[in-house]
Amino acid sequence: MRYSILLILTMAIAGCGEKTTSFNDEPIEASAATIRADGLMCPKCANNVTLQLDKIQGVEDIRVNMNLGTIRVKLTGDHHPSEAELAQAIKDGGFTFRSVKEGDQ
Repeated sequence: MRYSILLILTMAIAGCGEKTTSFNDEPIEASAATIRADGLMCPKCANNVTLQLDKIQGVEDIRVNMNLGTIRVKLTGDHHPSEAELAQAIKDGGFTFRSVKEGDQ
């Protein structure tokens, strides 16, 4: 009985801190973008995130910097992805999306 109550309270408290984040659905205008993500720690991580980003139309030349936790992408063609699309690809790769900066920084 005690264990059940503790488990229920723990689950309720854990859900309280969740925040919903919405991302911009407008296409990125720049020809390049730098994505910040948490969890990029090894070559397998870099490969996983690259495979996810490679699925997005308009994303090319993906360069992962594990030391900085950044992914640099070149955007080409008629369809540029949105921040929301990039964030979803990072999440699908198993990582935490932090931000995207447009342009050649």
